[in-house]
Amino acid sequence: MKMRRMRKMNQNPHSHTRWLAAANRVLQANAESENSLMHYASQYYDPVKAHEYYMQHRKLKGRRKASGLSKEGREVWNVTKQNISSEKKDTVKQEREKKTKNVAALRSRAKQSRERITKQLKLLNDALTRKAKAERQRASSQKKRKNEVLEGSKKAQIASLKNQKLPPGLTKEEAAEFREKRQAKIDDIRQKTSDAKTANSEHAKEKTAKINERTSTEKTKNRENAKAQREKVSSDLKGAIENMRTKFKAATESINNKYEKIYDSEYDKIAAEYPNTKIKTK
Repeated sequence: MKMRRMRKMNQNPHSHTRWLAAANRVLQANAESENSLMHYASQYYDPVKAHEYYMQHRKLKGRRKASGLSKEGREVWNVTKQNISSEKKDTVKQEREKKTKNVAALRSRAKQSRERITKQLKLLNDALTRKAKAERQRASSQKKRKNEVLEGSKKAQIASLKNQKLPPGLTKEEAAEFREKRQAKIDDIRQKTSDAKTANSEHAKEKTAKINERTSTEKTKNRENAKAQREKVSSDLKGAIENMRTKFKAATESINNKYEKIYDSEYDKIAAEYPNTKIKTK
């Protein structure tokens, strides 16, 4: 077969010339196929690395169809897409890390605020406890001093009565009556003193009860205020985190839109330089 083809070529020089021209076109096409990847220029595309990648992966495996591109164009598009996707992924990662860092800072400040509120509550209520204790001690001391005064007065009055001597010339019955009246005075002094002490104790008890009630009311008010402050901190934190998430969502959407435009722009550049000339137009 080969010998007959050579004889025919020798017999027909024009046919031999056409065969050589066709062979040259094939060789030229192969050379252009290997060198054409060097033409397209972009920050997402390294021609040297792309050429190495092309030599290792002769079959295109892209995530998008690129039927409008030539074989070389599809290879360029595949490498470009990978680089764009990598940059996009890094950008989203940075945005996510920024959000995570900001949320952590918000949580940390909220925790510090809650701790500060709890500490302030303890300081306020401890101060109320000390104040109430001091007031109760004063009330007790006042009662004790009053009772000591009453007791001293009682003893002095009784001693004075007991030191009275019987008037001279009294009959036995008059002397007995004198002693009876004196004892009645002593008993009356003792009763009045006892009643006064009881009154002092009741007054001190009422005063102590008022101190305890007032202190309890003020402590409850402080606890309610602290609770309201903590709830506000939690509410503000929740709102701030939700706002942060909304901003992150908007940022990722903006990034997606930005890189979709980059995909389109880079694809258009490649399509302009590497069109698929084999597509049949109707």
